[in-house]
Amino acid sequence: MLKIHLVSLALIISLVIVSNIIYFYLQEQNEKNALDSLLVQHVSLQNQSAKSITNSIGSDLNSMLKMIENVAQMEAMKNIVKNDSQLSDGKQQNASGYILGFLQDQIKSTYDDLSKKADRLYILDKNDVVIESYAPPGEDTFIGLDLSFRDYVNKTKETQQPVYSDFFKGADGINRITITYPVFNKTEYSGQNMSLAGSVNSIPNKTTDSETYLGLVAASVPVSQLFERYGNIFNVESQYLVAYDKNGTIMVSPRTEFIGMNYLSPEIQQVTDSNGIYNRIVSNLINGKQDQGLYTTDLGERYNTAFPVLADNKTVYGLSVVTPTNSIYEDINELMRNERIQSALLFITMSAGVIIIIVILRNWSKDLGKEVKKRTLELNEANHRLEIVNEKIIASEKAKEEFISMVSHELRTPLMPIKAYAGMLLKPKYTGELNPKQKKAIESILRNVTSMERLVGDVLDVYRLEMSRLKLSKQEIGVKSLVDNAVSEFQEIIKTQDSKKNIQLNAKLNVSENLKIQCDPQRINQVLGNLIKNSIDFVPSNNGIINIIVDNYDHSQYLDRPDSIDRKKIVFTVEDNGPGIPLDKSDSLFRKFYQIDTSLTRKHGGTGLGLVICKGIVESHGGNIWIDKSYTLGASFKFTLPI
Repeated sequence: MLKIHLVSLALIISLVIVSNIIYFYLQEQNEKNALDSLLVQHVSLQNQSAKSITNSIGSDLNSMLKMIENVAQMEAMKNIVKNDSQLSDGKQQNASGYILGFLQDQIKSTYDDLSKKADRLYILDKNDVVIESYAPPGEDTFIGLDLSFRDYVNKTKETQQPVYSDFFKGADGINRITITYPVFNKTEYSGQNMSLAGSVNSIPNKTTDSETYLGLVAASVPVSQLFERYGNIFNVESQYLVAYDKNGTIMVSPRTEFIGMNYLSPEIQQVTDSNGIYNRIVSNLINGKQDQGLYTTDLGERYNTAFPVLADNKTVYGLSVVTPTNSIYEDINELMRNERIQSALLFITMSAGVIIIIVILRNWSKDLGKEVKKRTLELNEANHRLEIVNEKIIASEKAKEEFISMVSHELRTPLMPIKAYAGMLLKPKYTGELNPKQKKAIESILRNVTSMERLVGDVLDVYRLEMSRLKLSKQEIGVKSLVDNAVSEFQEIIKTQDSKKNIQLNAKLNVSENLKIQCDPQRINQVLGNLIKNSIDFVPSNNGIINIIVDNYDHSQYLDRPDSIDRKKIVFTVEDNGPGIPLDKSDSLFRKFYQIDTSLTRKHGGTGLGLVICKGIVESHGGNIWIDKSYTLGASFKFTLPI
């Protein structure tokens, strides 16, 4: 009997052991299949993500090239104006000075937009010396520096074409690339005299085009700033980016010790064990071909997806999206570890009988398969949602950048020559004396161009406010100077609008004339100018009155205001004797595009952006702006600024 029991026990133990072996084998196969399936899904998503990132980087590079092309054209125009000024009398030299100042402002404005991606802008003369430079505040501009030792300078000079440089370390110690655009002096000769515009009473006898290389415009881009917007460049334990120039030099990598090295250098070949897949991927990449593959480094297994970065319809750089495979499997590995623990606990009960064990094994195998499928499905859904959100974010950012590029180039740039040439038409030297009708028409052009410039400026300011990109150049300035600037703005607005109104402007300071505050004078002047312009539009034609008042802010007088009482402030008031603002409309005036629907509003037009911009500028200074509802003689706007 005992022998039978021993044989039965041995049989049971053998069956348990065999069952365990079979179960763990099946579990291992299921886990391997799940991991393989997960890798295939990740590869597909990574390929899509890498392509999207390289397209976005290429779009950024093209956008920067377009901006410095505009600067090159303005630099060429400056050269024409300077040459013309040398042959002109004093009046024309004054006009030329105005044009040169205007062009310089446009270049500065272009740099302000460019600085979101490239922190430095250089203009070099034909001898490769920096003659003009824009850099972040407090940093060296390198004016007068000879850059003939830079390969991109020589290549631009030789090819007279735009150049995307290879990786290099800048004079400031920052790893950089540079985009260049050549500047040419293209002039038109009519007879013996050179002029920006031919006389309306003469026809050129002979026209000869000449094009001379004057230098180049260069945008210097910190490579980390360019690439970190699109992915991780610091942590090797999660998906990261590696960027190469056309020579195969590593520009960006979480492994900072390899930055500046060629991918074939002994140090890199050592950590990749001269891996043929890695070398093939990078070789294809710098030759403009997409590639991908799985290989092992000293840090473990990596999956690499590589796409060339195209700019100006040619390959300029290469980008690899690299994922450690252990980060792909991390979540499901944790799940499978937990499953193994539970399986071990279940196998303790197998001694109760082979039949029970077999049933448990079969059911558990099914449960594991279902759980893996469920987790895989959840992961697929999460990845799909993430992909959709990512695409929307990229599309939104791209649309906003393209909109700003369009406004800056397609709207603002054409206004520059219109305003310049219209101004020149008013000078007798270019067109002779104009009759009153012609002069009035040209003055109308200038007024409308100025209005268009303000409209474009308003749209850009609203965009910057919404994106929190409004830059303030704060400095210490007297309150009296701000008020004087507001009076000057009043005179300018009257002149611009060609107003026939009889308006009286009163300025009153109830603070010390020596009081100074920290603010951006240009932006505060913009706020006062907008408020004054609104008053001009609505006050009576014959006896309009506008008051500008500056007081110390007394919190006890504004108990309904949320302003902090622990900061000293001053309050500006702009009030008029116009029709005023209905109480039920006052709370809506600071909403974008909102206008009170009255005959006066329709008569004077407007975009409904002025008060929105005023609110954004004042709040950026730490103040508040509101309508004084207690004022009954017209409209009264108040805003505070910290002392």
